[in-house]
Amino acid sequence: MKKIFLVLSLLIISSCAFVQKEKTIEFIKPSKTYKGDKTVYISSVSSPRYLDTDDMPYLYKHQLRYFAKHRFPCSLDCTVKNYLLEALPYLVEKPISDYKLSIYIYDFEPYFKTIHEGNMILKARFYLKHKNTYKIEDFNYDKAFSVKDFSGLIDQENIALQVMAKRLNSFIKDAIIILKEGKSV
Repeated sequence: MKKIFLVLSLLIISSCAFVQKEKTIEFIKPSKTYKGDKTVYISSVSSPRYLDTDDMPYLYKHQLRYFAKHRFPCSLDCTVKNYLLEALPYLVEKPISDYKLSIYIYDFEPYFKTIHEGNMILKARFYLKHKNTYKIEDFNYDKAFSVKDFSGLIDQENIALQVMAKRLNSFIKDAIIILKEGKSV
């Protein structure tokens, strides 16, 4: 009986060693919103498969890794889309506008040079279509950072997204003027 109890106890204890602790969900919210004159349908936000996950990626020594204790509330595409819907309230998820916006995210991760320093990278392409004309613009954000802890890193990701939202707002306003004239660029 003691042997059976000992074996069961060891099985229970060893199985607990493989239970992974739940990751902390990190929310990124815009600190500023932008107004627009026209309603724009945000049809898609997409990224490469390795980025489109709720795991938060980072680069260290030229290797892609994911944080073990932190994650986004949903996939990166979903997180960025929700961020932009809040930051640019004239964006809508229903196709009720003649203006159709698509965004492709090439990169969005911190590149660590040391444990507390590195560069925040965010690269994307904006596509705005109106009838049979369109406008395209690339967005590149690459800024050095120095953080003390993970909350500082989340602040850096928020800053990168805020800069992207501001640039996207300007792009949409400029593109609408050009697209009204029927020019494609």
